[in-house]
Amino acid sequence: MSAFGSPLSARSPIVEPPSTPPSTTAAVDTTSSSSRSLPSGPAAVRKNRRTTPATRNPRPHRQTPNQPNRLDTSEGNPCRCSISRPAAGPLNQRGTTRRSVPTLDVRRAVWSCECMEPQEGSTNRITVLYDAFGSRPGLIKDWGFAALVEFQGRRILFDTGNDSRTFAANTEALDVDLRTIDLVVISHRHGDHTSGLEHLLHVNPDVPVYVPAELYGVFGSSLPGHFYPRRPSLPRSMQYYDGEPPDVIRHGTPWPGARFTWIEETTPLGNGAWLLAVVSEVAGTSELRELSLALQTSQGLMLVVGCSHPGIERILEAAATIDDRVRCIAGGLHLVLAEEPEVRRVAQALRDEWLVQTVAPGHCTGEPAFLTLSEAFGDRYLYAGLGDTVLIP
Repeated sequence: MSAFGSPLSARSPIVEPPSTPPSTTAAVDTTSSSSRSLPSGPAAVRKNRRTTPATRNPRPHRQTPNQPNRLDTSEGNPCRCSISRPAAGPLNQRGTTRRSVPTLDVRRAVWSCECMEPQEGSTNRITVLYDAFGSRPGLIKDWGFAALVEFQGRRILFDTGNDSRTFAANTEALDVDLRTIDLVVISHRHGDHTSGLEHLLHVNPDVPVYVPAELYGVFGSSLPGHFYPRRPSLPRSMQYYDGEPPDVIRHGTPWPGARFTWIEETTPLGNGAWLLAVVSEVAGTSELRELSLALQTSQGLMLVVGCSHPGIERILEAAATIDDRVRCIAGGLHLVLAEEPEVRRVAQALRDEWLVQTVAPGHCTGEPAFLTLSEAFGDRYLYAGLGDTVLIP
């Protein structure tokens, strides 16, 4: 038995490689985000989430203290299908003690919860293009993250990994045609998420790239030419721009030809996709602005996160302004160096307080957190290594 009160499940699904559907461009939702005010803090969001059952929206997979840690299949629950059925035979497991690590049969299988499967003809899915762990042969593992998000007819590239050549090799091996990418989201400025931009812009130079708005950031920015106090009494040789500054002072970027759009707040992308902008207050990354991608589905939000530097709960607070139901969190949770008590606290909070239905952690989540989350979520933990795919309902 695990410390969370449920066996450590090794039945984590491994999923099929992607195909390349035709690209279509969706109309941008013009709904203003200004009317969606962010919560004032964790207490405000959590207070709203603790309303009585009579006044809150029912959640399909909420656990009660007497329930085992698995999806509820009681009457009225929209998810009545089995979870994590392997498509290639049973998975192997060696040991279930607190510190034992399951040995997974990493033969190709699919995430088989029927409510997660896309409608017939749909290709809604998330495919991991860059990470340091995985089972699929022919791919190069490296520290960093990138994922292809196919949702509502659009192909969204989320981050670009740590090395341009590795990113190019992995996308080629996975038959991902970067020329068909409709838009790019870069979660934050760190090199293990941005370094593939060079290759991407070489093959798709006109693709829109959404980035965090940061003054003097690597994605470029600008200031009014008269932002600084002036002293006309100084000799012209001591005045900036000889006393005649331009109207706009533009800051440089390693990607001068990129079509950057700078994001400062929660922003709709249209067709049920949103960008969440959260600023870190954590020591070491203070003032770092990070973007996450939220996808609205009938089962709640699918959240794609890069590193979660501000904290995954801060990102969930921002997501709650759109929909407080979270179907899945995929990507990095930045628990790789966290102490074990904090890892356990976050895992329990995601499951019991935020009522996250499934998790597909990767990148900087960390091996101890992989284990703890797999214990906490059991069959609702989705294995999502390099080359694997998580389906979007």
